[in-house]
Amino acid sequence: MNSQVYPARPADISIIIPAYQAEATLGRAIDSVLAQTVTPHEIVVVDDGSRDRTLAIAEQYAANAGSCAIRILSQENLGAGAARNLGLLSAGGTFVAFLDADDEWLSEKLARSIDILNGETADLVSHDYLRLEGGRSDYISCARHFSHRPDPLFDYFLRGYIATSTVVARRQALLDAGGFDPSLRSGQDYELWLAVIGNPATRHHVFPEALMRYHVTANSITSQVELRRRAALRILFRHLPALRGRGKRPRYTAILRAAIICIQASNAHRGAGNYARAIVTVFRIPIHVISILCIRMDGAVERPDFISPDPVSTDEATE
Repeated sequence: MNSQVYPARPADISIIIPAYQAEATLGRAIDSVLAQTVTPHEIVVVDDGSRDRTLAIAEQYAANAGSCAIRILSQENLGAGAARNLGLLSAGGTFVAFLDADDEWLSEKLARSIDILNGETADLVSHDYLRLEGGRSDYISCARHFSHRPDPLFDYFLRGYIATSTVVARRQALLDAGGFDPSLRSGQDYELWLAVIGNPATRHHVFPEALMRYHVTANSITSQVELRRRAALRILFRHLPALRGRGKRPRYTAILRAAIICIQASNAHRGAGNYARAIVTVFRIPIHVISILCIRMDGAVERPDFISPDPVSTDEATE
């Protein structure tokens, strides 16, 4: 059991907001942090090469910051993973929390997360959220997939129940895991949480309170079905060796994960009216099963340090 004593002071938390072309939503995201019932140490806004007024809006907030300092970092357009890594490297808090620029928190998010961090002596906590699309709000239960078993890696490998804008984590745990993989076009967050949870010394907890509003937009990465499918399979094959020795049927778990990926993608294609692509996606499952049965499981997971000055990119085959 992790014996570290975690500080209760909210000043130990840095909020990292990656922002790209976010002039319409960035203010709402920052306002939701400033409205928290506890005040974080700082807000770090990382402008990812925006061409609209994102940077100007961030500067306006920074110029009028009150008790919560707002810092702005800028980079060329390298993607959300690289932006989060930049914020993670520069964060001054013992803990970090991530908030996408088009999402928002409910006012008790930080206070409740701090309570759970301390109560569970955890390195990472997350929670449920509300999914808003087309005027409709749906409660997304992440906690129902979370298991209190000694080794929760299998549960997370299958379901990926951690939403990035709900996370509060010990900064050093994320640095030790190597940060976000910028080469992944989707699923960078799922892959990092998988690496963090894969460390037997790391403790995490998911609690059943919806304290974040996730706004689905037309340009949201979650709406790009093929990017998600390919990235998810790439992550599967990268982390497959980590399952060895941590369960009775690791290959079965991987096969089930591959089936879930393909079925979810097929359902998304069918919902968009692309029935031919939906059928093709389902017929990919046997190919992935053969790959899983043939892959060697006796090696360690080789995961580069993506937050090093010269991160190494990997291109695992997924198909």
